[in-house]
Amino acid sequence: MLAIIKFSGDPLINVAGAYFPAWLACMFVGILGTWFLGILSHRLECSSVLEPHIVMIPAIFSAITLWTWLLFFAAR
Repeated sequence: MLAIIKFSGDPLINVAGAYFPAWLACMFVGILGTWFLGILSHRLECSSVLEPHIVMIPAIFSAITLWTWLLFFAAR
């Protein structure tokens, strides 16, 4: 019974009157952060550090997404 009481579901974010799940916001931040780091690495000509791209891009996306979740929503 205690597990049912403690279960509260996914935290929601109010955006312009509509409620969105917090994981969707974290995913959006992860996409933007990965895109920004990709542009930054090309401008600084250090794109070769992120080889192989097929592994590094999903890893960077996952790291940014999970850190966003931990920093803003894990304590709720």
